[in-house]
Amino acid sequence: VSVRVNVGLGMAHYSCGQQHTPHFLEHMLFGAVPNLSESDFERRMFELGAWTNAGTGTTGTVYELDVFSGTAMPALDLFADMITRAQLRRDSFQKTRDIIWREVGGEPGAIERKTFLGGELASGFVRATADLSQRHSGHCGARYAGQGIAFDAVHRAYRRHYVPERMVW
Repeated sequence: VSVRVNVGLGMAHYSCGQQHTPHFLEHMLFGAVPNLSESDFERRMFELGAWTNAGTGTTGTVYELDVFSGTAMPALDLFADMITRAQLRRDSFQKTRDIIWREVGGEPGAIERKTFLGGELASGFVRATADLSQRHSGHCGARYAGQGIAFDAVHRAYRRHYVPERMVW
């Protein structure tokens, strides 16, 4: 059984400096299942023969569940709890920030700073694309790992967007 949940919240819904808000939320949900730690959630899904993943893009976030039919219902219940009953915790926020920082590659080196989007050695096409639509190109002209995002903003995004009318299962 394969289930995909599309949430209509992506990076383009936020201005530069806040774009990774949905990305934070995506990561934090895996550790926000009521009454389970992140490792307990992962262990339980493994025991059920289930695989989960998620990804945040420009216009939305997709959560994925693949599971054998014999254990589909308990895995679906757990997956639904993760998405719709999450209990976001402040203590996991810095851990999430560190994970996202690593995912985007950490602090860029001197060459990358010069060639990335707004850098002096970036191609004309790359600069023009960035100038035309920074938000919709998914970049804000410099590497960013969510330093300006606050826990409360992530929590507000969850309450506002992770409701049935904003999701497609």
